[in-house]
Amino acid sequence: MRLLIAVAILCAGAASAALFYTGMQRFGDLPQPEAGPSLAASDAPEANPDGVAMTGSITPDSGSGSGAQAASANAAPGNGNGESGLTLRRTGERIRVSGTAPDLDVMGLFREAARERFPTLAFESGLRADPDLDPAIVEAGLAGMIALSRLSEGEARIADGIIAVEGEALYAQTQESLMRALDGRIPEGWEMQLTISEPSLPDAPDIAMCQAEISEKLVAEPITFASGSTSLDEAVAPLMDSLAILLDECAPAPVEIGGHTDSDGPAEVNLRLSQERADSVRDALVSRGIDAARLTAVGYGETEPVVPNDSEANKAQNRRIELLIIE
Repeated sequence: MRLLIAVAILCAGAASAALFYTGMQRFGDLPQPEAGPSLAASDAPEANPDGVAMTGSITPDSGSGSGAQAASANAAPGNGNGESGLTLRRTGERIRVSGTAPDLDVMGLFREAARERFPTLAFESGLRADPDLDPAIVEAGLAGMIALSRLSEGEARIADGIIAVEGEALYAQTQESLMRALDGRIPEGWEMQLTISEPSLPDAPDIAMCQAEISEKLVAEPITFASGSTSLDEAVAPLMDSLAILLDECAPAPVEIGGHTDSDGPAEVNLRLSQERADSVRDALVSRGIDAARLTAVGYGETEPVVPNDSEANKAQNRRIELLIIE
């Protein structure tokens, strides 16, 4: 069952936001405007079965008490006498503004706002003038366009002090970004109601499983270096490809790339050599698309051997790279 997010944002000159949870209400049950296109059931965005849904309200602390907050839960677009106000719709490759405005000169404002926030979409208009409308409806319409810019598709209906928006969010946690984007943009006395579905946040990686898979991979195919060398051989390219895939699956966990050497040569030289080898592996992973901010290269020199440095075979094992996922 698809849950819907009902978010009401009041603008009354306040600067901070507080959570106030109220009754559940479906956007589809709101009165439909008579003029301009409306979001019918046949062309409404499909529910995202993997989406996240919440019900509640967010309002700035306007100082008007619980009465004002309760009113926001029951308000709906429409003024009761047939006037429709504005309707903004984002679908496919277009953004359309229709309905009524105080005058048609405001079309330039909407066209410019659409060009700024939807540079790749076609702009369409179908406005008619109604000089009796509240002039603040224009500012409210621009706020509705900001809300639509966070959606993949949706509709904003603006009338009677209500900016009612429905649609599919582009990203998880959209309501938090909208609070920041709409700060100071909603006219005094108006409120915004959002009914949106958000994509779910990705599951957190199983760090233990990630580490086990990477360690097993490196045991089976260790990253080794010739004595005194800091360059990765072309033969290890498939191994680096596999490691990049494993690290990508473990995102966004940070990773330490540890460089180690055998005991041949001065300790300070080995320390520098191990750092350069770790840097080489880091560069190889970054070139394969792993976020550089996740990767830290550390050289340990000859201080952490896995076997005694008493044979060429053992020394080859000690010249190694280890990847450690940091929890």
